[in-house]
Formats: sequence, structure tokens, C-alpha cells
Amino acid sequence: MRTIILTLYCICSLQSTFAQRMPPDQYFAAPLTLNPATTGLTDGDVRASYVQHNIMGQGHSPIYRLDASVDMPILAGILPKGDALGVGLLYQYNDQSGTPYFFRQSNGGLSLAYHKSIGRARRHHLSLAAQGMFTHTRSQQISFGGSSYDTRRSGQRANAGIMYSGSLSRRIAVQAGYSRYHMYLPFDGIDHRVEPINAATAGGSVRLSERTTVFANVYYYFLSYGHATQVNAYIGFPVSKGPVARTVYAGLVYRDRYTAGPYLGLEAKKFRIGLNYNIPKLVSPLANGNNFEASFMYTGKFGLKRNANWHVPTLY
Repeated sequence: MRTIILTLYCICSLQSTFAQRMPPDQYFAAPLTLNPATTGLTDGDVRASYVQHNIMGQGHSPIYRLDASVDMPILAGILPKGDALGVGLLYQYNDQSGTPYFFRQSNGGLSLAYHKSIGRARRHHLSLAAQGMFTHTRSQQISFGGSSYDTRRSGQRANAGIMYSGSLSRRIAVQAGYSRYHMYLPFDGIDHRVEPINAATAGGSVRLSERTTVFANVYYYFLSYGHATQVNAYIGFPVSKGPVARTVYAGLVYRDRYTAGPYLGLEAKKFRIGLNYNIPKLVSPLANGNNFEASFMYTGKFGLKRNANWHVPTLY
């Protein structure tokens, strides 16, 4: 019996680890989930984001997930020229409810990042960040005999990240970063350490003309028992100018061996919304079920950094 219970705890813990760090398909719309070093790395004075992810009909209970965050750069006029301190709050929620198993997890945390400018023009940044998370998990497994195992756990996580971002020219912007999650290997459940996760990103944007910009980014994360790669590639082109300029984004979201599907986005003034619908059968004929994801981003600009020489390239 103890062996069965330990096995169930390990299964729940492994699922908890992947659920906590499984990035959204539109990971660029969840910057603090993408890498703690993106905290405050925005050309606005404040940034708020929300991503909702739904997975339906995959032979198990539906999965619902959301990522929400708010962050901002501060002290841009007080720190050395071109530098800034990024502060942000992050909240994640995962829900897989049904029979014979349900899993719910809430994560909340604080991110701090320092962005050091590089170069005479201050158009490059090296960013270092730390992120502290508090997690609460509840899971339940119902066996074939009708027995129920209800588990509730709470704990803390320590994450860190490093990232380079900059403009190579007026047309090309690039980024590359590395982050590590669960750094101090906390215990979770019965004698089980939470698995550390490593993640790397690379990509950027190329402005082909005044009306066309190409964006492409790769996200790769790995741990001892699995890994995955996500690729987002899309084109942005303005459809109107004036006080309320609008930009349309269209492209592809791909997660290796799992899903692929179209992405559409619309940016108007300070707001950007995005939608993608992933179809697993486009990648694997053995997969089933469809994924839907919606994102919302707000970037507020109030003129607080006009004389701070703060420059952040458009990467996503």
C-alpha cells in the first residue's frame, strides 16, 4: 500500500512540475513566464498581460490554464544612463478536473530584474533576474476500487534568468536567454524533490519594409525526464495609421511532437490581443483533441522615461 501511495505522489509531483512550467503557446504574451529576466523589459511604463489556455478532448479531463502578470521598469532616470530595474508580479493557475483524476495548482510570485545597458547608443541590454514563487497544489486520484487519495501541498520555488536583447541595426533586433526553475530543489509530497527545469530562448525580429516585419522565436525547455521545443513565427503589418494605428499579426505556433496551428493578432494603440487554435493531428496522426488559447496585453506609456535614454527593441 505504501508503494502505491508513493507512486501516486510521484505521478502528481511530476505532473505538477510540468504543469507549473508548461509555457503557453503564445509564450511571448506571458513575459514573466517566458524568462524572469524579461521583467520590466518593455518600452512602456507599465505592462499587463493575460493568457488563457484550454485543452479539450485528449482522452483525459479538460485542462485549463491561465498566466497573468504586471511589470514595469523603474529608476530609469536615477540609475546609470540606459539602465533600469524591473519589478513584476506573476500569477499562474492550472486546472485539470474530472474523473478519475483532478489536479489544481495556483502559483504567485515576485520578479526582480536589473537591465544593464551596453554600447554607446544604449541599444543593448544584459538582464539578470531572480523570481520567488509560492505554490499551492491539490490533486486527487480515484482508483478502480473506489479508493480516493486527496493530496494538498504548499511550497516555495526560486527561479532565475539571464537574457541579452538589443538592436543590431535599425531593422534587426535579437534576444537570447537562459532560465532555471526550482533552483534549490525543494521537497514536494513524500520524499520527492521537485525537478529543476532549464529553459532557453532565442529569436527576434527583422523589418523587411515599412509595412512588413517578421518575428520568429524558439523556446526550448528540458529536465531529466523530458524536453520540448516551441516555435512561433509570424508577420506583422500595419493596416491603418493615425492616432489609432492598427497592426495585424498572422503566423504559426508549433510545439514539437504535439500541436501546430495558426496564430492571429491585432494591436491597436496600447492594446494587443492574440488567438491561436492548435490541431495535434497536424503534427502527429496519433494525437487527438484541440487546443485554444487567447492572450491580451496592455502597454501603458505615460512619458516617465523621456530623458532616461531607455530603449527596448521590438522582439515579439
